[in-house]
Amino acid sequence: MKFLLKSSLLIFSLFLFIYSCSKDSPLPAPTPTVTYTLTAIASEGGTVNNTGGTHNANSSVSITATADAGYEFTSWSGDASGTDNPLTVSMNSNKTITANFIRTQYTLSVGKIGDGTITQEVISSDKTSEEYNSGDVVRLIATPSSGSIFNSWSGSSTETTNQIDVTIDGTKSVTATFEETISQVLSDNNEFLGVGKWKIRKKTGGTDTSKSAECEIEETIFRSDGTYTVLIDDDVISGTYIVSEVQSLIFNIFLMIGETDAGRIEDLVLTNSFISFTFISSGCNSSIQADKDDTYVESEDPITGTVTSTTSQAQLFLWLANQQYFFKLETPLQTQELLHQVMWMVI
Repeated sequence: MKFLLKSSLLIFSLFLFIYSCSKDSPLPAPTPTVTYTLTAIASEGGTVNNTGGTHNANSSVSITATADAGYEFTSWSGDASGTDNPLTVSMNSNKTITANFIRTQYTLSVGKIGDGTITQEVISSDKTSEEYNSGDVVRLIATPSSGSIFNSWSGSSTETTNQIDVTIDGTKSVTATFEETISQVLSDNNEFLGVGKWKIRKKTGGTDTSKSAECEIEETIFRSDGTYTVLIDDDVISGTYIVSEVQSLIFNIFLMIGETDAGRIEDLVLTNSFISFTFISSGCNSSIQADKDDTYVESEDPITGTVTSTTSQAQLFLWLANQQYFFKLETPLQTQELLHQVMWMVI
């Protein structure tokens, strides 16, 4: 019995000793958290959705690169590489990462039909480059060779002016069409080579405040029987016409309604599919450019053969004289040739 009591006291004393020792000892310090710094930047032409910050060691961070309009993402550099987008970064050290962008580049193909040259000039560019970057503006100038005229552009532009500005916002292809001019507009049989229906091109540019603004010609028809029709200001005017060589290879067209002067056409330029001239009358003075209507069939024109003229040779001669065109001729021979044309037209 005494033995058991002594053993119990011994165990209790040992417990008190251990408890007192553990109470006086300090607790172990916690393990510190390791962090790293991430810095993400973007080159010109784009952005990143995460510019960085402090992250725990071995954590994963996602970065997405977004290109601006006209640019494209190319790669990562710095403490990352490759083209994965989004990019997953493992934070096992401090890191600086750059998203790289370049301007999107497009091809501009320029061709030509006919005899002429085309020049190209970059007139607006965000940075100098021999290639055409997205956003560049390229000026094209079509210059016809002697004996030709510029007609129009086709492809990515359908403008009819010889100088155009092309904005490079995608792959572009344009073609300049040149046409050979017809210097002698009268055939061997004295027939006008510009017969047919001509659709007038709409004028471009600002408001015209000159006299030419008083009229708007929409189309004109020259027929092989010597009659014409002009659609002007929604009115249809028909009559007869005479093509006259007033100087060497310079032709005017005189328009009549019965025996009344209806005006004249000067500065005549003609190709197989294009005509330009200045229309002059008492109520209109307008420069015209027109394209031939290949669908027109003269035999199906309801006006064909219905317009007649009772103008006599003498009356026609006097009318031309009143226009003072004889006095502009340089030689008596030219006057004689004009008279011959007049007599032929009214016989």
